[in-house]
Amino acid sequence: MLDNLGHIIHIDFGFLLSIAPGRGIKFEKAPFKFTTEYNDVLGGLNSAKFKQFKKYMCQGFTAIQK
Repeated sequence: MLDNLGHIIHIDFGFLLSIAPGRGIKFEKAPFKFTTEYNDVLGGLNSAKFKQFKKYMCQGFTAIQK
């Protein structure tokens, strides 16, 4: 991921899945963190790009579960 200055930002997928030593894997209880800026990039919640994004996210999380 890149910040607004073009710097590379590390994404901790362990944090996303709430993986901690001795506690196993637990999914975060907070709603999905989808920013308004990302929504704008996709063209809004009713856009074709957002529908494609949802499809790919569902496919990705389904693959993770397997």
